[in-house]
Amino acid sequence: DLDPNYAFTKEIVSTSEAHTGAAEGTDPAITDLTIGETVTYRLTATLGRRTTDSAQILDVLYIANGRLDIRSVTVTAGAALSRSDGRAWDADVSISDAQGLDGYADTVQIDFNTVVNDPTLSTATADEQIVILIEAVVVNDGENQHGDVINNEGEFRFLQDIDEDGVR
Repeated sequence: DLDPNYAFTKEIVSTSEAHTGAAEGTDPAITDLTIGETVTYRLTATLGRRTTDSAQILDVLYIANGRLDIRSVTVTAGAALSRSDGRAWDADVSISDAQGLDGYADTVQIDFNTVVNDPTLSTATADEQIVILIEAVVVNDGENQHGDVINNEGEFRFLQDIDEDGVR
């Protein structure tokens, strides 16, 4: 298969408190967290082979029902991937308070520009993936004291020349 499908996932990979989690709350589909707890999200983008233009990953921790404060972002990429501009994978990470101007970092934007996926360097799926780990803490804020569900969303954006005619 010379052109795998693009794919994008977001999941919780760890939390800092043993007494919380999906099995501890009222809904097993929801990971429960508590004030002061740290949560780590993993965003995984699988890239199609050859060239992906204007590649960008955006992660928004919406504030409607609660507050999380992003503390760190780590970016890694598989062996088959390279940035055409030669910059490091984490060179263009922007962390901001875009959702409420409340002093808490709630948005991550990472611009990769053009990414090349060389199939000759791929021996496993992980070789064709960008992985982002985002660590955030549940802040001590009135919004976090009602047991509400916090919605957050990750997006993988790019331009693709589907019919290879040079037009994106």
